[in-house]
Amino acid sequence: MGLKKRLAIGFLFVISSCAQVRPLEGGAKDEAAPKPDMQNASPVLGSTSISPSVIRIAFDEYIKLNNPAKTISITPELPTKPIVEVSGRELTIQIESKDLLANTTYSIVFNKAISDLNEGNDTTFTYVFSTGQFIDSLNYSVVLIDAETLQPVSDAMIGLFVSTDTLDPYTQKPKYLAQTDKTGKANFQYLGAQDLAVFAYNLNGLNKISADSPIAFRTNLIEIDTTWVTDTLRIFTPKVVPSRGSVLKKNLDSRGRITVVTNFDFEPSVALIKNNENYVDFSVEETPRSDSSIFWILAQENFNYEIQIPYQDTLISAKVSTRKIDLDKSKIINNLDNGELEINESLTFSFDFPIQSINPQNLLVYQDNVLIPEIEYSIENLRNLKILSEFEPESTFQLVILPNSITFYDGTLFTDSIVVNFKRKGASKYANLELVLENLPDMPLVIYLHSNGQIVAKQIVELTQNIVSFKQLKPGEYTIQVAYDWNNNGVWDTGSWQNNTQPEVIVWFTQPITLRANWDTKQPLAFQ
Repeated sequence: MGLKKRLAIGFLFVISSCAQVRPLEGGAKDEAAPKPDMQNASPVLGSTSISPSVIRIAFDEYIKLNNPAKTISITPELPTKPIVEVSGRELTIQIESKDLLANTTYSIVFNKAISDLNEGNDTTFTYVFSTGQFIDSLNYSVVLIDAETLQPVSDAMIGLFVSTDTLDPYTQKPKYLAQTDKTGKANFQYLGAQDLAVFAYNLNGLNKISADSPIAFRTNLIEIDTTWVTDTLRIFTPKVVPSRGSVLKKNLDSRGRITVVTNFDFEPSVALIKNNENYVDFSVEETPRSDSSIFWILAQENFNYEIQIPYQDTLISAKVSTRKIDLDKSKIINNLDNGELEINESLTFSFDFPIQSINPQNLLVYQDNVLIPEIEYSIENLRNLKILSEFEPESTFQLVILPNSITFYDGTLFTDSIVVNFKRKGASKYANLELVLENLPDMPLVIYLHSNGQIVAKQIVELTQNIVSFKQLKPGEYTIQVAYDWNNNGVWDTGSWQNNTQPEVIVWFTQPITLRANWDTKQPLAFQ
């Protein structure tokens, strides 16, 4: 009987079969994709003044559907999802003819939706018809790139909307919809002359667009006319202020460290921590993100704690509890690189727990085997011991911290001794870079220096500044990223659909700059 599939695109996908099809053995492998007989389609390809309820297209071999919910698209989109059937060599599309708009060209795109039964060879084609007297023939294209990296973004959706004063692309359906390919490009064909709003979004695997989905949009309407326009849109993740605050993650470990992540930015110092009705003292460890914090408390075994964080007019709360208190030793790490200290860094030791105090008499530093009489130090971000002494390059140093010299926040001692031998790197091991800025735009800039995928330096450039210097850089390859700082706040800002503002422009100078030790490099940087 052949193979038959029934589909309501996007909602229903039913497969039925009355016979098992077995591949024939022997002969040359079939590498040709199924070919649609468009001239004998019913209605014929390119028909006008029709409102069909059924479209039939025959192929030159037996066919099957491939993931039709994703590979078949109809524009303009119809209120009722068409039903697609495959039976033997014939493709059938059932449409609610009452949904078709007057004087409108419809295109049905099959993007590898049809393949043969045995070899999986697929085909791509478009079927077009019009309810009016002619087929619209205008075109429009969008190239979608990441606003920060400027790399193409594939598998994102581009919607063209009829513009109204109440347009909301988060809840309303577009008139035309297309998906970007691996080059970030989406093409719209068979359009009529009209003005449309352009809005792009990336679902990132989700079922629907949300307030924090990456988006891009055209600031003004696109006028579809005889000129084929290709726009480049920059997609970004908008900064969202949620209407309701919530705790996304919470954890209390066995030594009194509470980690909290929320869906909003907050100031940790205004939080409250309670044990039943009693408020608990805590210390705050700074984190890189403004929507999270680490609180340290003197936790007790088998106790329940509640963290309260103000958000707008409410208190957002999260509950955590302890079981057994763990008194394991703290691990310790330092910032030495194979026994060498970077020229612009202080010798730093990081512990697992907050430091309450240090006995300075048990903190000893030797330079070339001679004891340095006074050592300056500081405790930073609760858990870091920073030695502030000036360590001269090329000298040999030894730092000794005697046992029981460091007391943690809970009164326990670090019982081990610490002994490290090190040298300070000299200036000859570093490189200097001077950027000469040409054709500067009339606005402040933020210049980021990248190496090995990380930002290693940043400078804010004022309007009249045309020389930017980076000192004491590690030898290696660097690339430069520049942000146009429209609002002069020293950081790169994303855009907003609600405020009709685009993300600040990013420019990449991707040609690597190679820096060598003990060399000064002057590099021109020309803006377009």
